[in-house]
Amino acid sequence: MNIRVLLLLFMAHLLTDFGQGSIPIVGQYLRDTAGLTLSQVGTLTLVSSLLSAVVQPLVGIYSDRARNGWMIPLGLAAVGAGVWGLAHASTYAWQLFFVALTGVGVATFHPEGMRAAHYASGGRTTGMSIFQVGGNAGYGLGPAAAGAAIAAAGVAGWPGGARRPGVGGGVRRAVLPAVRAVRGGGAAVAGAAWTGGAGESGEPGDLTGRGKPAPSRAGQPSAPSQDRWGPAAMVLTVVALRAAFQFGLTTFLPIYYVEVRGGDPARSGLVLSLYLLVGALGTLVTGPIADRIGPRRYMALAMALLPVLHLATLATPGSWMLLFLALQGFFLVSQYAVSVVLNQLYVPNHLALVSGLNVGLGITVGGIGAATAGWIADAVGLVPTLMGMSVLPVIATVLAVRLPEPQPEPAAHTA
Repeated sequence: MNIRVLLLLFMAHLLTDFGQGSIPIVGQYLRDTAGLTLSQVGTLTLVSSLLSAVVQPLVGIYSDRARNGWMIPLGLAAVGAGVWGLAHASTYAWQLFFVALTGVGVATFHPEGMRAAHYASGGRTTGMSIFQVGGNAGYGLGPAAAGAAIAAAGVAGWPGGARRPGVGGGVRRAVLPAVRAVRGGGAAVAGAAWTGGAGESGEPGDLTGRGKPAPSRAGQPSAPSQDRWGPAAMVLTVVALRAAFQFGLTTFLPIYYVEVRGGDPARSGLVLSLYLLVGALGTLVTGPIADRIGPRRYMALAMALLPVLHLATLATPGSWMLLFLALQGFFLVSQYAVSVVLNQLYVPNHLALVSGLNVGLGITVGGIGAATAGWIADAVGLVPTLMGMSVLPVIATVLAVRLPEPQPEPAAHTA
C-alpha cells in the first residue's frame, strides 16, 4: 500500500465530506429561522443527492478514460462554495441552488478519489478504509462544527463562524494543516503518475492504471477478470437501501433530538457527530476484519444488526439512547468501504464507474429517502416514520446474504 498517497486522499476526503456533513445541522436551524417544513428540509437533501447522482457516473466514465486527478481538488472547491452559499442564501430557491452545488462537488470528487485509493491500497479493504474514514470523519466533524458556529453566530456564521475565537478555532487548527498538505501534495495526487507506489501496472509510481497488464505469479500475463454486473447490481441495491435509511436518520435525528427528546439545539450537532464519528472509527477498525472474513460476510453481518440497534435507539432514554446510536453508527457507516471494495471485485475493469455508481446511487436514493421521510413525517409524525425506517436494513440483509463470493484480486494487486 502507498500510505503517503492514501493519507493525502484521506485529507481531501475529510475536507469534502466536512462541508457536506454540516448540511443537516444548517437545515435544522433553517427550519427555525426560515420556517422550513420537514418536507422542505428533506428536499434540500434530495436536490443535493439528485445532482450528485446525475454527475457521478458521468465523472466515473470520464475518470476511467482520462484518469484526471484534478477532479479531486475541483470537487473539494465546489463543496466549499456550496456550503458557504447555503449559509448566506436569502431565499429557499437560492438554498436549493447552493445545496445542488455541493452535490456536484461531491460527485466530482468521489469517483476519481476512489479509483486512486484502489490503486494506492492494492485493492485491500484496509487501504480503502483509510480513504473512507477520512470522509466519515469529515462528515462526523461537520455537524459539531456547524452547530457550535451557528449557535454562537447564527446561520450566516457558518462557515464564517470558524474564524471566531473559541467557536471554530479547533476546527481551523485541524483543517488548515490538511488543506496545506493536500495543496503541497497536489502534484502527487493530481498528476498523471503519482510517485512512490505500485499501481495496476505494477510499476513504481504508476497509480493511474495506464501501464501494462500485471504479470501473474508464474511470470505470465494474467487474464483480465470478467465483470460480474449481476452481483454488483445486488450490492448497489443494498447500498441504496442503506443510504435511504442513513440519510433519513441523519436528516431528522437533530430535529428528533430537539423536538421529541427535548434536547438542547446547540448540542444536536454533537449527537449527530457522535453517530458519524463512531462510524468513522468503525470504518478503520473493521477494514482488517473484512479483509479476514471477506467483505460479503462482514456487510451481511453488520446490516443484520441495524434494525435492532435502531429500534433500541428510539426506545431507550438518555445515555442508553446515545450508546445504541453510537453502535448503530459503528455498524452502518463501516459498511461503506466494504461495499466499494466488494463492487470493485465484482467489476474490476470499470473501477471508477462502479465506484461512482456506488456513491451516486446511494446518494440519490438516500436523498429520495430523506425527502420521502419528511413528507411522511409531516403526515403521520416523526417518531412513527423513524420507526418504520427499520424495515430498510431488514430487506438489505436478505439481499446481502444471497451475494456470491467475489473473485480474488490478481496477484499484483494483493502483493
